Amino acid sequence: MAVGFPLYIDLKDNNCTVFGGGMTAYRAAAALLRFHAKVTVISPTLCAPLAELDAAGHIRYLRRRYCRGDCSGARLCVAATDDRAVNIAISDECKNKSIPVSVEHPKGFGTFTFPHAVICRNTVVTVSGAASLARQEYVSQRLEKALPQWLEEYEKSKQK
Repeated sequence: MAVGFPLYIDLKDNNCTVFGGGMTAYRAAAALLRFHAKVTVISPTLCAPLAELDAAGHIRYLRRRYCRGDCSGARLCVAATDDRAVNIAISDECKNKSIPVSVEHPKGFGTFTFPHAVICRNTVVTVSGAASLARQEYVSQRLEKALPQWLEEYEKSKQK
């Protein structure tokens, strides 16, 4: 995979649709919620963490399988079902409608991937790229620990 261009988009109050009810779908939904998106999850079943988000009213849950047209009106979509053919159909629909789509499997069908995002005091730092997921996770964990201190140092330097 080539290194992608880091594009930041405003998702606040924008509709984002996640297809699938497993942990991959949960991680995508949780990431979108961190950026104040309105998240709809479409899946016949939900894993426990997604069910908790639904019970708390954080997501809109449609208990069913994907149907052509489900991507309409979404700012972006995530295809995270356990069915490759369904994920490809979601990808095709999104691409035909110029809707960004992340496809978990098979990888080559998406138009974007989720970076590891560290958020602190209205500052967002992301880690992504062609490096292994383990390396990306390591770097993001280090950033998460260091970023508050760096921002504190910045604020102190401005006061001088």
